[in-house]
Amino acid sequence: MPEELPDAIDRVIRQADLGRAIHRPMKSYSSGMSARLRFPSATATEPEILLIDEALATGDAASRERAERRMAEIRERAGTVLVVTRSGQMVEETCTRAIWLHDGVIVKDGPAVETPQAYRWWAHNVAQGKQDVADELLAKALGA
Repeated sequence: MPEELPDAIDRVIRQADLGRAIHRPMKSYSSGMSARLRFPSATATEPEILLIDEALATGDAASRERAERRMAEIRERAGTVLVVTRSGQMVEETCTRAIWLHDGVIVKDGPAVETPQAYRWWAHNVAQGKQDVADELLAKALGA
């Protein structure tokens, strides 16, 4: 609604916390400054469904905290927030349900604590070069 625009702009400016730089052209922003502005802009209104793709992976700690508080506000108002991330900790702290996708296949769909833990253990083994262990974990998670 047009009458909501001034409040939305104020909310974006406060959450982005860019000081006077908020009035400069975006092309002059660093990647960090741009990241600090993207999330508040995307959440300026009260969406019924909000899709966030790794948006909280950038920015400093204060910026991430502001974004997490805003996500909590949206969830409290009964909106649905879909978060795409590889951060199991963020899923555990902000979600109630998690879905682990691998090559377009649902590996695990469950509580937001169990699913990230299974993913992290699989990813840890991949990172350690223990592909045989990772393959077993993936097969087990898939129910094979």
